[in-house]
Amino acid sequence: MALAERYEFPKGITTKSTAGGAEVIRKLLIGLKRFSFTGYVQTILKTEGAERNGYIVIKDGTPVFALHLVETADGSQGAHGQFALRKAWEDSYNPQTIIDVHGGVSIESILSSYPEGKIDSSQGVSKQRVVVGLKWGQGEQGELEGLKAKLEHYRSEGYVVDDMESALERGAAESKLAMAQFESNLTKIKMLGDLLDLMDAPELAADVERVRRRFKDPMRILAIEAEVELLREKAEQLDKRRSEIVDVKGQARRERPEVFLDDDFRCPICGFPMNPAHPCPRCGAVQAHKSPTAGEAETQRQSRESTNLAPEYTFDNFIVGESNRFAHAAGTAIASMQQEAYNPLFVWSGTGLGKTHLLNAIGNKVAETRPEKRVLYIGTQKFVKEMLDAVENGTIEDFRKRYKSLDLLLLDDVHFLAQPEALQDELFGIFSELKNRNKYIVLASDKPLAEIKGLSERLVSFFSSGLPTDILPPEIETRIAILRRKAEERKLDLDDAALMHIATRFTNNIRSLEGALTKVSAYSSLLGAEVTMDTVKEVLKNEGQAAPAAEVRAVAPVQAQVSLKPAHSYLVEEERPERCFELFGEYVKQGYTGLAITRTNPTRVKESHNLGEAQVLWLTDREGGEGEKVAPVLERIIYKIEELLAKEGNGIVLLDGVEYLISSNNFESVLKFLRRLIDDVSESKSVFMMSLTPGTLGEKEQKILMREMELIAD
Repeated sequence: MALAERYEFPKGITTKSTAGGAEVIRKLLIGLKRFSFTGYVQTILKTEGAERNGYIVIKDGTPVFALHLVETADGSQGAHGQFALRKAWEDSYNPQTIIDVHGGVSIESILSSYPEGKIDSSQGVSKQRVVVGLKWGQGEQGELEGLKAKLEHYRSEGYVVDDMESALERGAAESKLAMAQFESNLTKIKMLGDLLDLMDAPELAADVERVRRRFKDPMRILAIEAEVELLREKAEQLDKRRSEIVDVKGQARRERPEVFLDDDFRCPICGFPMNPAHPCPRCGAVQAHKSPTAGEAETQRQSRESTNLAPEYTFDNFIVGESNRFAHAAGTAIASMQQEAYNPLFVWSGTGLGKTHLLNAIGNKVAETRPEKRVLYIGTQKFVKEMLDAVENGTIEDFRKRYKSLDLLLLDDVHFLAQPEALQDELFGIFSELKNRNKYIVLASDKPLAEIKGLSERLVSFFSSGLPTDILPPEIETRIAILRRKAEERKLDLDDAALMHIATRFTNNIRSLEGALTKVSAYSSLLGAEVTMDTVKEVLKNEGQAAPAAEVRAVAPVQAQVSLKPAHSYLVEEERPERCFELFGEYVKQGYTGLAITRTNPTRVKESHNLGEAQVLWLTDREGGEGEKVAPVLERIIYKIEELLAKEGNGIVLLDGVEYLISSNNFESVLKFLRRLIDDVSESKSVFMMSLTPGTLGEKEQKILMREMELIAD
């Protein structure tokens, strides 16, 4: 009997197939360990006169069994256990080797039938060595030192290396994987930089510079790719519009006077050149905005860098819920710089609940709306170090002058302020001077004032004189809203059930939610697997914990009847886009021409709701696949809707995904888009509905939308 006939391995589901190469199987096994994978990896190498098959059985992420078979014309040879693992490892370095990952199989029968194949799991992935001329590092410590040197090199060049620092603490194996991912992303970023260089669009200079600054954080490659793609599309549109200018000017349309078009002014809706004294010749918008010159864009960039602010943290992407509503409202009041009663604002909470996001959002809002104001965000430890250096170097007067000249000081991690009395007196003097001059101070801490040991009574009294407030762990609605926003940013298609599952297992803070989502995303990318509810459960089975049963509740069906009137626009406030689709379907049955633009895959929408002949467009950046799609480009969407409004008879338009539009554009642009749409609907026989999940927008933005449309709430 040939050796191969002795062993029968269940095929299961082939979740990934890749070619061999240096470090391929090492990275693969490390990734599978992170996801507590159970199944087996097969290596297949066919050479002239021989076929080599290796099997590495994995239980909960750990290799527990190995078999290696070599079939030749002269017979068969077999190896078991640790030696077989090494043989399969050697084969994996050959580019002709095929490496398959088989999941969804029962491994217990293999382990019980062939005990000779069991391996010592204590050897681990990082301890394996290939002995046929392949070069490995000089031990794990040597590898770590080399990786640390690389990390410091990238740090010196200004790159964000937090993920690699964390990986170093977990050993050489994960550090090498993190470094490989980092350098792979760096290569992609260089290609994206080449794309930006090819763009001939001076109007986008400020946006291009903003994206280039994000190049320093290669681990956010998905978000960077999305932004570059959006800029590429905008540049193509600008190219097209430039070519149309001649046509617009040269057409003999004498039914209206010729209007001079100024390249320095752009339509806020479609971006077409326009004269600020006349409506846009393309879409009819009436308010133009002047694009910044290259010099102005550079000045804005330098100003932003001097503030230490993180540009990605804004009020637009700060998810508001009951847990943080008051702190958010206080932050927006401070950002208006008209609410002295809240000065100083002291915000405290556990780690990972949004304090740093809130402080940066306040600073970014002030920097945007009041560019003449001097704003500085700084961590307490750095602040204290600067002070100590100033004392030592005899430059304390310059230090005082710098901080006393600020209009807004944002001081993070105040729980590190327990310093000698003389230093606290110096701090008190700076804080008092700022407040006496009606300047603003916002402080954040991981602890409430009463629990910060070593803080002087004067500072405690000063901090308490303004508005102390806290941020609590997010309730389930807020957690779901955060996950939905983060999933959209990563272009990860998660249904409501999967979002609910994650939200009910990770309840402590926002970072744990993001960590869970990152793990799901990485698993999907590594194995090429579709993200289903089963996938989410498998990846997170050993992490998090179930939330109280009271939190896991379904959205109750709404019984109230609503009568929609033509020429009216409605804001449907609901946790999930259910009621809006029910209303939409009812009016389509009555003969209304329907157009739904939704963040949910149209196939699922049609399976869940009877929408008749209505057109359903998937609001997504994704290309290919089935179904009609529309990108989150306001100009394209408005044209789709105007096509329906121009038809005879009644129509109904449903927009589900305004949060996604805002994250892809900005609130001001989306608001102008909606106002134009509402005006168009008011002069038609059609109905417009927009679904909105409570808490996904800031309180101010939500109130603005409520003023523009009639509210339908649960």
